[in-house]
Amino acid sequence: MSRRMFFKSLNLRENRTDALMLSLRVIFACILAPLTSWTYDVYVFYTAATGVLYGEGLYGTNVYGYPPLWAFVFIPLFYVVSSISGPMSLARLDLQLSDIAASTGMVNAYVTSPVFNIVLKLPLLIADIAVALYLRKIVREIKGPRAGTYVLFLWCLNPSTFVTSFVQGQFDLLVGISLVLSVIALYRRDYFFSGIWIAIGTLLKIIPVMLIPLYLLFIIARELPEELEGSLVSRLKQGFQKIFRPIVGFIIGGCLIALLFIFPLFHLFFILRYRFETAYTGGLSVWSILRFPALPGSIEGSISFSSSISYILIGFAVVLIVLIGLYAIRSRSSLDFARIISLQTTAIAVLLLSFPLVQPQYICWLIPSAILTTGVSGRLGSRTILLSCFATLFIISLLSIAAFFYPAALFTGLVSVDQLNSWNFMYWSGPLSALREYLLFVGGFGGFLFLVLLLIPDNSFTRKYSFVRKFLAESGQTGVKIELPTKQGKSITTRKVKPFHIYTIMVVLLVVLGQVIASPQYNLVNTPTASVDSYNYNSISNTLNMTYDLSSGAYMNEINVIMCSVSQQGLSQSIYIYYDDAHSSIGSRRSGILSFGDHLGADLQRAGFDSSIAYVDARGLRDVFLTLEPAIVIAISGVFPDTVLTNTTDLVGPWLRSGGILFWAGATIGYYSSSADQASVARLGPLRQESILGFVASSNYSRIPISAESDTTLSSALSLRYNQIQWGYSLAALQQHNATILGKVGYVNETDQRCSIASIGVGSGYAVLFGGGITNSFSVSAEDAMSTDISRILITRVMYLNSNVSYEHVMLEAGAHYTGSMSVQTNSQSSDIYVTVVVFQDVPLQRYLLAEHWTSSSS
Repeated sequence: MSRRMFFKSLNLRENRTDALMLSLRVIFACILAPLTSWTYDVYVFYTAATGVLYGEGLYGTNVYGYPPLWAFVFIPLFYVVSSISGPMSLARLDLQLSDIAASTGMVNAYVTSPVFNIVLKLPLLIADIAVALYLRKIVREIKGPRAGTYVLFLWCLNPSTFVTSFVQGQFDLLVGISLVLSVIALYRRDYFFSGIWIAIGTLLKIIPVMLIPLYLLFIIARELPEELEGSLVSRLKQGFQKIFRPIVGFIIGGCLIALLFIFPLFHLFFILRYRFETAYTGGLSVWSILRFPALPGSIEGSISFSSSISYILIGFAVVLIVLIGLYAIRSRSSLDFARIISLQTTAIAVLLLSFPLVQPQYICWLIPSAILTTGVSGRLGSRTILLSCFATLFIISLLSIAAFFYPAALFTGLVSVDQLNSWNFMYWSGPLSALREYLLFVGGFGGFLFLVLLLIPDNSFTRKYSFVRKFLAESGQTGVKIELPTKQGKSITTRKVKPFHIYTIMVVLLVVLGQVIASPQYNLVNTPTASVDSYNYNSISNTLNMTYDLSSGAYMNEINVIMCSVSQQGLSQSIYIYYDDAHSSIGSRRSGILSFGDHLGADLQRAGFDSSIAYVDARGLRDVFLTLEPAIVIAISGVFPDTVLTNTTDLVGPWLRSGGILFWAGATIGYYSSSADQASVARLGPLRQESILGFVASSNYSRIPISAESDTTLSSALSLRYNQIQWGYSLAALQQHNATILGKVGYVNETDQRCSIASIGVGSGYAVLFGGGITNSFSVSAEDAMSTDISRILITRVMYLNSNVSYEHVMLEAGAHYTGSMSVQTNSQSSDIYVTVVVFQDVPLQRYLLAEHWTSSSS
């Protein structure tokens, strides 16, 4: 079919109503797309794009946790945009959002620009328009022009797909599109292309793999003859011959896509753990009843849910999906297109109903199939629209409308950040918070109810109240057996190459191109570099002078150079991260503690730090402390287990004084101890803190998260992001005991000034204390931000600081080179002199370029 014939077949000129509806959807999408995003989710895509553009790879930053195909779609577009403006212009960090990000987990302090937002959403807009026209075209051929108009009406006025794609910035609609295209290809007997589309859906999000048994049973139902002749063996042989080639074609199509994108399989474990390690309840599921505000002990957010139970429920859903496929085989004599697409819609609804947590964007997996079902059979239209409305109500109630408009505030000035923050604080924790809870319950439980109603077959009640059936009945287009003839009157199952095949191949080739562009090898030329040209030690002035070279690569970069004199040569200790599921935590998210190790390992590996990292439980922590091993222990749960600290026992202080290094976050150090039953937490108070540190550094805490805003010399030099002081330590007490202030400082009240990170010498060891715990993901106090800060402290070894620090922030234009010099005062009283030099890229991607350690023996 030529391009002219294709556009003529759309008949938009003949139906101005269709053209007007589609135009309005596109216009509103183009207005809202650049000005809105859900900053929490879109930050993941921004990190993926910058990681790829700088040669780190898609999964190199341990933030992108989806299968790779969506990244292969949008990254080539950012490759073009970045060649014009550079990645630095695509997002901005605004610390005005740090408090609201830490306390709510609904926004991110990194806000993407309108350019980033429109480029991210452009493939979604193209797919949205193309599939709307394609579904309309199919329904027009089957049921007539009026039914085609109605399908376009359902699509264009569907709020869920619009908000998810063009406001929120999520790509779930592409999963729904891949599923509906796969089942259309299956009905056409294009089994190879059906396999391609189901594989595409799986490489967007893993969920479509659960529908593969249904598709295989559909193929059997389509190809197995009604009656087979001869003996039992002969009938089995005939049946096998009939279904073998179609099933093989379907499998080859899916495997071809898997082979084209084989490298993501190496990250499959990480993706699965990212998706399923911790399950929650809520959203548009039956568990939303737990959010009903009138219930005793109403749950403010999602509650923890056993992962094993989640797998059992999903397994049960797959069994039901198989039963749906077996029903298709049993009724294959009447298995027309309407029945197949209706059964697929039912299967997707069953799958969603099995999830403990159903995010509102998941409904987009269902919407394309449900709308096509409505077009060809006249059922589900009312229920689909209402389901979409409840899903939209839930996502808007969860975030508030204001939460979507931070890009407009930061980049256009149409509204101020303070105005949005004020509204969101009032909505999330102020006088409107009660209304929010009721709206969330209505949206969540209403969405669940209409998911259930999608499973109910038409009866006298549903037919009576179905305005879709009434609409189509007026044109005499209901009750028709559904087939898919072409204009030439040939069966849709004709084997010749069709536009559907060509468009599928074009999509695959474009995504293959995206994979090439996303490969680290393709983007190594974009990576900035750093090198030290010379060191020159002046023994008279006790200074070390250094000259260095920087190169920006293909993009503009902000690069930090830091040089400091330290008292020890290096760190070769093992690193232990304490986590025990049987013990309590205060001040830190447990899921954040678990994923912290992934981030820290990646950060240290990029800097060439070769110490081993291992998680230890309460007994393992006791063993480390008892051996007095000079290790590095990271305890960020806010509570020591009773194996190392009680009212009568302290293994922490002696271990520190013997040379250990402790990183502590969460509740105030030494104040809490927990037993193994999680229910028992003992408050030990300041005496235990004094036995650990040698003095009392903090005696109270704030009930709400508070951010420090003023940089110190070291927080600026190392670009330390962590800024929470809710559990922070008194600046006056720390300075009195010669502690090193590493982080930011701020006031809890007029007389209580605290710091966000401090290093305290304890005997031969050091305690590095954070003023809070791990808060919500992707905030400046989340696990990835804390990991970056700890890695910089370890690599620069500033806990051993014995003199001044020299540093420089260098902004390099694309393709620029810079030669600089720096000097640092060394400690003349020491027989050995150790100097650390670290160069790291700070914006837009946090990565290490150089980490060297100069000693006096090398002079």
